[in-house]
Amino acid sequence: MIPHRSYCGMPMKRFRLFADLGILTVPEEYEHATQLETFQKNHRIHLQGYNCDMNDVNFSRPSRILKPGDRFSVRAYKQIASGTVTSEECLAFLETLNSHYVGAQGATLVFEQKRDQLPKGVHYLFMDERNHLWIDNGGSIRVPKVQVGIHGDFCLYLDFFEDAQNDFHVLLSFCDVSGIRDRAS
Repeated sequence: MIPHRSYCGMPMKRFRLFADLGILTVPEEYEHATQLETFQKNHRIHLQGYNCDMNDVNFSRPSRILKPGDRFSVRAYKQIASGTVTSEECLAFLETLNSHYVGAQGATLVFEQKRDQLPKGVHYLFMDERNHLWIDNGGSIRVPKVQVGIHGDFCLYLDFFEDAQNDFHVLLSFCDVSGIRDRAS
């Protein structure tokens, strides 16, 4: 469980390590400005679903813009406490790990490099600070997610930042390889 840090006085004991996906390296041919369009062209046929609003215009400015050669330790953390958590609580937990928020582009790289390692029947959220996420026409802030069905089918969708997250949502943490801190026990 996660000791130490708290959010609004609440200990962050709500998450545990769910899957260690190892090291992800941003490919040399990676181009941030066109990554989502390139991904759609190359992988759309392999997906059960894809939200077309997950595009280079709407998701152009994640907190951490990836660059070719960047290396991250990627781990998934699952909520273990009953009930729901807010997106702010999720961000507070990710802060305890020194996570980078890599946006929809990070979601595409996880699909390309780590999809065989993702446990099935789970929605993987790629959280970011609200001012770095896209706001849809209805005024909702949207969070990229990779959904892996129980039979191994993949969808890239958008979740709602304002919605409470529950135990079938898993947080993806991207940490510098040189500074990995795992607070799970």
